[in-house]
Amino acid sequence: MWVLNPVHAAANHALLPVLRSIPWAKVNIKVLLIEIIQMGKIFDGKIQDLDNLMDENGYKFFSKIHFNHVYIKKELKPRFRNIVFNKFLEPK
Repeated sequence: MWVLNPVHAAANHALLPVLRSIPWAKVNIKVLLIEIIQMGKIFDGKIQDLDNLMDENGYKFFSKIHFNHVYIKKELKPRFRNIVFNKFLEPK
């Protein structure tokens, strides 16, 4: 099983098809930073579709930073969520 922390996804217009192709049961990604500025411009898909896909695969929306949505594993404990925010996401 792969462990990746954090992951930034920017697939230039093909975001949902790329995310749908990930074998979610075979990876252990704890934090995803997903660029949403190009959502729906070439391939169909809305932010709600992204939220649903991430929810179905065990992630919940955590924060929005500029043109990015941050999703974290639902199983992460609140203490770890605070560490993620303070270390990776808090504005400098």
